[in-house]
Amino acid sequence: MSKVKLPNRVRLDACTLCQLQCPSCYMRLNDYCGRGKGYLKIKDFKGFVDAHDYIKEIELSNDGEIFLNPELIEIIKYAYERDVILTANTGVNFNTVSDEIMEGMVKYGFRSLSVAADGVRQEIYSFYRRGGNINAVFSNIKRLVEYKKKHNSQYPRIRWQFVLMNHNQNDVQKAKEVAQELNIQLSFKLGWDDDFEAKDPILVKELTGLEYLSRRDYERGTGHKYLSEMCNTIWTKPTINFDGTLVGCECEPKKDYKVNVFEIGLEEAMNCKEYVYSQKMLLGEEPVDYDNPCAACPQGHYKWRAEHGDFVKIEELSPTCFTIDEKIFKMIEKDARVAIFGAHDMALDLKYEFDKQRHDIEVVCFLDRFRPGKLDGLPVYSPFSIDRYNSVDVIVLSSGTHQSAMRDTLVSLGIGNDRIIDATILQS
Repeated sequence: MSKVKLPNRVRLDACTLCQLQCPSCYMRLNDYCGRGKGYLKIKDFKGFVDAHDYIKEIELSNDGEIFLNPELIEIIKYAYERDVILTANTGVNFNTVSDEIMEGMVKYGFRSLSVAADGVRQEIYSFYRRGGNINAVFSNIKRLVEYKKKHNSQYPRIRWQFVLMNHNQNDVQKAKEVAQELNIQLSFKLGWDDDFEAKDPILVKELTGLEYLSRRDYERGTGHKYLSEMCNTIWTKPTINFDGTLVGCECEPKKDYKVNVFEIGLEEAMNCKEYVYSQKMLLGEEPVDYDNPCAACPQGHYKWRAEHGDFVKIEELSPTCFTIDEKIFKMIEKDARVAIFGAHDMALDLKYEFDKQRHDIEVVCFLDRFRPGKLDGLPVYSPFSIDRYNSVDVIVLSSGTHQSAMRDTLVSLGIGNDRIIDATILQS
């Protein structure tokens, strides 16, 4: 197996506690599975950060609600002092957050968070997010936005994640209106089950920007398992439980690799026999071991890969921390109109840098097939909307990991390479 560079990022679960009782949540259904009930201690966080200076970004959310960690503010402060980016993009329910945490996230540059809320009306929201209060969620978002204004900060970036289910279809339009009022990004996600039936498929697709409305349809249409790119994270962004146990990826709730990162370090933990075997299975280099955590994936990702020969490709596993290539700000011609391919953190960073360094350039839109709507006041269009390209001079590719795929998509649509610019380089 070809050697892959150590990751720049990890997922370090800040807390497995949660005040909600979502009916499909494996953590609440199975008494915390194999993860245990607890939270990340500041002592362990400091020890991990100090011992792994190559880790530049840490995702804190996974199996619980990070805001129930009583030591969270200390974690946020220490990450800021050590210049480590923190995110909560897997999801938070955002029902209970103190003002100290709110302001601390802004002051100490907490990068981004994804608020999981699948409805606008209380009866719709609480049908799945049992025990939650949607009015508290919206109130907390507004408070956080106010702290951002107070400190004149773009962080943390807020994304609203709305999982599409049968009971909440009638809240989709209203969700878009509320997101626009709050000036936050709204992102729709396919439900966990395949029983979703759109009352008006054309309208739902138009409102959500989703090309497929169920995981089954996605798999039939694309030839890939929905969210199977999670498999890549056992190389690029390994998951660690709050107590230091190496979990591997965010999908497997019960099994782990029986090694502790806090005790032996990440590199040694990732080189344990079972973890390396998981990687070889995912690459198609070794047959299945049914005792291996990947074989037990509750999302069925490994099973799909094995049945369809859709294995991870080693060339896709490049390091995942990229930075903006400053050369692009001199490359683009005067008074150009620019579209940024991507609607994530790096895309926003690019827009802010264009605004700061090139006042003559106008960023007119973002392109992203999975996150339609608005971002930072600009429209987010599907990259397959051919007519959108008539009004732009240059398309800037914002994702280092997916630049090649982005370029291929544009070229297949007849966009010349001379109009496409790669914006990021690997961070040393």
